[in-house]
Order: sequence, then C-alpha cells, then structure tokens
Amino acid sequence: MNLSKLLNNNVEIINDDFETVCEYAQKGDFIFFDPPYDLLKM
Repeated sequence: MNLSKLLNNNVEIINDDFETVCEYAQKGDFIFFDPPYDLLKM
C-alpha cells in the first residue's frame, strides 16, 4: 500500500505523551513516536 492511500484512510493525529497515545493504540495501527530532543545549550 502506498503512503498516499494510507493517509487518505481514517487518520487520527494525537499530540500527547507517549503513554497516553499507547492507550488509544489498536492492533494494526501505525504509530510514530518522535524521539526526545536534547536541550540546546548556549
């Protein structure tokens, strides 16, 4: 399945803590967790 077909289906974007997002996860879901960033030091 190509990406455009996947994104044209039922898509839900949740911006929250990863533990909260995991509560919504169901079998077959694709979940992307953006890794934490190091703090910038000046």
